[in-house]
Amino acid sequence: MPFKRFFILFGILVLGMSNTHVTEEADLILARVYFEKIGVQETAVKNLKILTEAKKDKPIYKAYLGAAYCAEAKYKWNPYTKLDKVKVGMNLLNEAVSADYSNIEIRFLRFCIEENIPNSLPYRQHLEIDKNFLILNLKKDHGYYTTMKNYLLQSKLLSESDKKKI
Repeated sequence: MPFKRFFILFGILVLGMSNTHVTEEADLILARVYFEKIGVQETAVKNLKILTEAKKDKPIYKAYLGAAYCAEAKYKWNPYTKLDKVKVGMNLLNEAVSADYSNIEIRFLRFCIEENIPNSLPYRQHLEIDKNFLILNLKKDHGYYTTMKNYLLQSKLLSESDKKKI
């Protein structure tokens, strides 16, 4: 009988662990969906912030949270508030890159955000390095490959030569 209880407890533990992985994967997919809508839906920004705030100890979620803060600036009217949102967001994005430098999705998020920040702001210094990193490291087996590839192919910052390398 004790042996049977052990296997039941072991089964519950394994199921619990696999559920956590499924939830993490689902949350990442949801973060991607919200990210793709942050430029056109303020609710997507709010939802992305809610989803990622509690998970910001993980670099990928910190990066998505940073992207949400930056996008939130678009929906503010006060220039100081806009600048503050971008500043907070870029700090989170840069911290995420520092924590997981080789994560292509994090670098992609920073590239997207920096590309869309006005030239007059001092938050565009990683564009070239991130662009080169993305071109060299974009792989078809990544779960977000198609979106990243399509974005890069339409980017004005990539030359025709760069686009052929993708």
